[in-house]
Amino acid sequence: MARVHAFIDGFNLYHRLKGIDGGKCRWLDLRGLVSRFLEKEDELQRVVYFTAYFRGKPEAIPRHKVYIDALASVGVEKMLGRFQPVKRHCRLCNGHYKSHEEKKTDVQLSVQILRGAFRGEYDKLVLLTADSDQVPTLAELRDGFPAIHTKVLFPPGQKTDELSKHADSHHRLQEKHLRECQLPNLIESEGKMIARPDSW
Repeated sequence: MARVHAFIDGFNLYHRLKGIDGGKCRWLDLRGLVSRFLEKEDELQRVVYFTAYFRGKPEAIPRHKVYIDALASVGVEKMLGRFQPVKRHCRLCNGHYKSHEEKKTDVQLSVQILRGAFRGEYDKLVLLTADSDQVPTLAELRDGFPAIHTKVLFPPGQKTDELSKHADSHHRLQEKHLRECQLPNLIESEGKMIARPDSW
């Protein structure tokens, strides 16, 4: 039996899902999706979803929380970062404008990968992202823990050669994977009902 931990870069995935079927595939069963890429002897022990609530769009936060509750019903953990207000420069008008920047998520993801390896918690790693910021993490993992098998899953339409180079295997998600791995529209969990938001 090979123990598997899977880590999901929520925003990297989310931005790729917006353009597929008008965003209808975003009600995604992350545990089910990862399971499609495992071997028979694998045991998926942990799935962690790294994300943050976007304060710049407060009306979306309740929907995001509903999705996190739905993921928890199938055993997916959440790890929250945060968005920080930042001032950006516009090259066209030479002025400044307010924006938001995600903080902590990349670092938390890297820490979880390396901490689990140091503690001997998993034999295989599945990382769903196309963010090349995780290249040093995978390079360190391969150098320090060569026995751990690493698999990178790329969101639809994305691929990073640098990440591929430091992984034992990689796959690009197809739209059919997303359509076939949707959560139920209505979920009963811990005595309450979780309904897919109409606009999700």
